[in-house]
Amino acid sequence: MPLNTNNEKLTSKNVLNDRITKRFNDRRLFIILLRFIIPSILVSFFAALYIFVDQIMIVKFVTRSDLNPDSIFDNDYFNFVDSNGQSWIYQDYLTASNNLKIPPFNINDLIRAAISISAPITVIINALTLLITMGLANQFSKALGRGDEEKIKEVWATGFITNVIVSIATSMIIVGVAKTWLTSSANGTMNRPLESLDTISRDGYIVSIFFARFRELQVQNASSYVYILAGLFTIQTFNQMYFLLNQSEGRQLFISIIPPLANLINILFDYLLIRYTSAGIAAAAYATVIGWSLSCLAYVIYNIVLIKKKATHLEYREIFRKGHFNWNYLYLIILIGLASFFRNAALSVSNGIFQTNLVTITEKIQPNLPPNYYQSIFGSVTPISNLMLQSVWGLIHGSRSLCGFKFGQRNFKDITKIYWYVPLIAFSYSSIVYLLFGFGLNNIFLINLFNIQGADNLVVSNLVLRITLVQSIFIALSMNAQLLFQSTQRIGMAWIASLMQGLFTFAPVFFTMYNLAIDTNNIYLYIWIQPINAILTCIGNWIISIPFAHKYREFVSKRFDIGTMLDKYLNKTKNPKVKAKQ
Repeated sequence: MPLNTNNEKLTSKNVLNDRITKRFNDRRLFIILLRFIIPSILVSFFAALYIFVDQIMIVKFVTRSDLNPDSIFDNDYFNFVDSNGQSWIYQDYLTASNNLKIPPFNINDLIRAAISISAPITVIINALTLLITMGLANQFSKALGRGDEEKIKEVWATGFITNVIVSIATSMIIVGVAKTWLTSSANGTMNRPLESLDTISRDGYIVSIFFARFRELQVQNASSYVYILAGLFTIQTFNQMYFLLNQSEGRQLFISIIPPLANLINILFDYLLIRYTSAGIAAAAYATVIGWSLSCLAYVIYNIVLIKKKATHLEYREIFRKGHFNWNYLYLIILIGLASFFRNAALSVSNGIFQTNLVTITEKIQPNLPPNYYQSIFGSVTPISNLMLQSVWGLIHGSRSLCGFKFGQRNFKDITKIYWYVPLIAFSYSSIVYLLFGFGLNNIFLINLFNIQGADNLVVSNLVLRITLVQSIFIALSMNAQLLFQSTQRIGMAWIASLMQGLFTFAPVFFTMYNLAIDTNNIYLYIWIQPINAILTCIGNWIISIPFAHKYREFVSKRFDIGTMLDKYLNKTKNPKVKAKQ
């Protein structure tokens, strides 16, 4: 009986492996690539839509209006009693700002500014969902390509356990530092009111204390939103894991249906929780977590069905089986995943620096405006640009499965083709989305969804939006470098490609454009930092990746890299076991 059972298991696994191989080995490589990329773009788009919809619902429903007449969030929300027991109301500020001819802020500005400073942390959260899952999916695809049954089990067990531990630990860290980060972004680098404001006069004093009140409430509301997402994003890491691993096994349909359905549920709970509770911004975060949880439940149920049909390698009984957790694969999974994490984390930090200094440079160049004016503008622009950016990243997620599988087969010719196909698809997609978001739906988004009021504010918002969206095209064009290095286990080069935009090119571009903007008294030169940075990143990544794409085998044998070193070590440690069994 045991012998028959083992033979049945072996036969079912062979059938499964043959089925998976057939999905990847179609000669129409470009068609296969599209088959993987299109669902990934949709999934990435709907994942970004979670945050986008939250932010729209926040802007439209949190503040008191005809849509939510019972909201506690109106201009009276700024009323407060100072440390001396003096009561101040919003009308005091409105009168003082009008006397000084300073455009006043209102409750909509506060909500948008809170969204703006929370954006870098939400990017970090997205980055952390890829920290383990991307490396896990990479090694899983490679193992499937080689048909190595033992390695498949070890990668699955090691990745699952590591994903749980790392996501919980990083969640605690983000919650711990969030308040400090948000406070720094709201205050700006100078951490004081407008330099040009005469705080000795009554009007100047009133305006200065209400600016401080604005920043206090900005941080308070952003914190409540971020704490919930950061505290529970472990759920989303499982969604990412199930999606990427199912895609590695060649599945597309069901895993592409879950995110849009979950997003509809998220919209429903957004409305119910924001409209009928006083939780404000936090209500949107609760709705997101509900959507995450239902998605995770759907993935788990789907996986259980596949296990019963013997149609997947993702068997739960293999996770805790003795000998399946492999420390060597743990290192490799983390090191590969760090490339994706470095990319998003570095972008988050650089965006945080950009947002923080945006307050400072506004005070220097346009002292007649509230210091958080452009942060409020970016509160409308950032959700739109993030929606485009996140969907663009679906290109690399989709092509990674195919590229990793081809690397497992040592099919370098197809890897080179994929390297060139991806930017071709990326440029076509990103250009269409740029025109759609920048010139087609821009006013619909800005006026109807983000409550931009006044002709001058709309002109500024459109200009900032179009400048900001330029970066998406060049980020899309440069992602084939990271795809190549991650999929072929060139970890050191993957790190360099990932850090290019957030560190290597950002630092010189930031300091140059910051000083140039001040010298020329032109704040738009500062806003061009992100697109110029993306353009230089694209050039840099193409320079370092093209030789590898065309001379990969020669570079592997002649160039040291931590990934190839670990791969050789794993092969050496595995061979003795094979000989011992023989």
